[in-house]
Amino acid sequence: MTIAAGSCRCSPVRSSARRIQRQAPSSSSTNASTCLITIPLISTMPRSRRCIGTWRSSRRPAHRSGSSTSTPSRRTGTRSQNETRPTPVRSTSERETGEDRHAMTHRELRRELIARCGYNLFELKPSEICVDLLTDSGTTPLSEAQRKAVSRVLRKRRTNERAYAGNESAERLRAALREVFPDFPYVILVHQGRGAERVFCDGFIRSGLWTLPQDLWRQETPHQKRRRPIVIGNAPFDTTRGNIEAAEAEIIDATTRLWHDPNTPLPFKGNVDVELLDRSLIRDGDRMACTLITATCNTAAGQPVSTSNFGEVGLRTSSAGTLLVADIARIFLNAFLNKKNLPYDVGITIQGIVKQSLTPVDLCLMSAKKDALSPGGGCILMKDRALYEALLPYAILSEGGKDYGGMTTETMEAFGVGLKEGLNESFLEEYTGQVAYLGEGLKSAGWPMYEPFGGHAVYLDAGAALDHLAPDDLPGQACAVELYIECGVRACELGTAMAGRDPKTGKNRHPRFEFVRLALPRLRYTRDDLDRVIKGAERLWKRRRDIHGMMFVEPEPPGLRHFTATYKWK
Repeated sequence: MTIAAGSCRCSPVRSSARRIQRQAPSSSSTNASTCLITIPLISTMPRSRRCIGTWRSSRRPAHRSGSSTSTPSRRTGTRSQNETRPTPVRSTSERETGEDRHAMTHRELRRELIARCGYNLFELKPSEICVDLLTDSGTTPLSEAQRKAVSRVLRKRRTNERAYAGNESAERLRAALREVFPDFPYVILVHQGRGAERVFCDGFIRSGLWTLPQDLWRQETPHQKRRRPIVIGNAPFDTTRGNIEAAEAEIIDATTRLWHDPNTPLPFKGNVDVELLDRSLIRDGDRMACTLITATCNTAAGQPVSTSNFGEVGLRTSSAGTLLVADIARIFLNAFLNKKNLPYDVGITIQGIVKQSLTPVDLCLMSAKKDALSPGGGCILMKDRALYEALLPYAILSEGGKDYGGMTTETMEAFGVGLKEGLNESFLEEYTGQVAYLGEGLKSAGWPMYEPFGGHAVYLDAGAALDHLAPDDLPGQACAVELYIECGVRACELGTAMAGRDPKTGKNRHPRFEFVRLALPRLRYTRDDLDRVIKGAERLWKRRRDIHGMMFVEPEPPGLRHFTATYKWK
C-alpha cells in the first residue's frame, strides 16, 4: 500500500506535499491494487502556517517596497495566554470553491455573464467570481473556536438548546456582549444590523418617541409626531439612510470637511463636524431626533472617528437633551486605528479604547457580520431601561422573540465567540495590513485612491479616473463592471447609483466622490489573490479611456435601487 500525504488544506498557503511509502503485507494476492490515501499533515506544520489568518506568504517579502507608513510591522513579543485569536478552517465545499475560483480566465465569458445579470454585480453567483471584494459583511469563515461552540450545541439534545424562550445560547451571547460593552446592560437581539436600524427607526423616530421627555418613554400609548424629525451625523450607509428616510426623517450629513480632500493622509477624516452640529442644534434643536456616529464611516471611505470626537459630540448632545446613537459594526477597527494614530498608554487594550469611545453614547446599533466575525446576527445596546422597554415590542414584532431575535442557535454561538476574537490586536494589525497592501498596489498601478486607506476596504476614485464621464453616466458602476470583465474581481459602487434619488426633487443625488469600494473579507484571501486584483486593475487602467457610461433600465427600482437595478451601456 502506498500512502500519499497531501498538502494541508486548512491554510491558504499550501505546504509542500510529502509522500510516505509503506509496503503492506500481501494477504490475498501478489497483484493487490495500490491504495492512495491523502493525509493532511497538520501536525507537522508550524502553527502560523496552519492558520488561515496568516496572509503573508513565506515566499514573498512582508511588505511592498515604498509603503513604510501604510503596511504593518512584524508583531513583536509573545501572546498572552488569555488572548484569543481567530483560527478559521475551511470546509470541503470552501476548499473546492477556493481551488476553482481562478478558473474563470476568459474575458468574453465574463462579459457574457455580467450582461446576463443586467450588469448588476449583486446578481453574480460565487462560482462566476475569481476574487469577491463586494463586501466584508458576513463573509468571514468560522474560526476553530466558533465551530467548536456550534458543534457543542448541536451535539446536545436538550430542548432548551433550541428553546423559543429561555434559550441558553442567548444568555451566553448577552453575557459576552455585557463583558465587551459593560456600560450597556440592556440588549435587544436582532438578525443583523439593518434589523437593529429598523427597530430603532420605527420605535424611536417614526413613533414620535423622540418628541417626549425621557420620563414618559415608558408609556405604551402611540405618540404623535409634531414635526418632521432630523438625524444628523457622519454619512450613514445605504441601509441606514433607507431606514431613516422610511421613518420620514431628514438626514444632515455632518462629516468633517477634512474628508473632502482625498489626497491628504490625515488620520480621522470620519469625524463629525462639531461646528455644523452646533449650528444645527441651535437652528433645528426642536426637530433633532438624534445624532448618529458611524465608526468607522463606511460611506466616507472607511475613515475612523477619534475618541475625542465622540466626547465632543457627546457634550453637545447631552446639553441639547438629544440622543447620541453609534453604529458600531466596525468599532474594533475604529479603536485599532485610534491606537495606531494617537499616543495612548502602552498597556491600553482595544476593548479599553472602545469603552472610552462609547462613554458618551446612549444607544448602539451593531451588525455582528463585520468586526464580530459572525455569519449573521446583530443587536441594540442601551444604557436606559425605559428606552429598552419602549423598543422591545417593535423588535418582537419584526425580529422575533427576545431570546433569539431572528438568529439560529448556531449564529448566536458564533456571534458570542467571534465578538471576543475580533478584539485581537495582532489580527486587526494583519487585516489592516492586507488593506494597505492592496491600496498601495492599486495606487502604484496608476489608480487615484482615497487616502488614508480605510480600515476594511480601499476606495478607488472612479470619478477622477474616468473624468470623461459625467456623474449621471454612473462612472463608479461602469468601472466596477469593467473590473469584473477584466479580471473576475467583484467590487461595489459607492456613488450616484447607490446614493439614489432626492425624495423632494426626484433627481439623482450626486455624492462628492464616485467610489468603487474593494472590501476585504477577513481571514479569507492571500497575497497572491491581492496580486491578481492589482494586476487586473493595472490592465484596466491602461484602457480606462475606452470605458463608456451606463444608465438604468426602466422601470428603475424605487428604493435602494443598486441592489436590484438593471443597467445598460450608453
